[in-house]
Amino acid sequence: AALTAVVFTLQHLPILGSSAVGLVLVTVIFIPYRAFVGWLFNRTGSLFLVGLTHAAGNAVAVGGGFGPGYGRRLRSP
Repeated sequence: AALTAVVFTLQHLPILGSSAVGLVLVTVIFIPYRAFVGWLFNRTGSLFLVGLTHAAGNAVAVGGGFGPGYGRRLRSP
């Protein structure tokens, strides 16, 4: 998970920017996410569920391709 989190971070550089502190922070956040996705795939064998999990993460993330993200919309009254 730690090794793939680094690659996952590098893959998302255009979205994340180039702040060194930000990149390290995002990499640290991606480690448990990658561990979860690996566990999900190993437990279910379903690449569809992995893709669905990734899409759900994109939908709630700021800058995930859906404008300001649905997570922000859910929090504001």
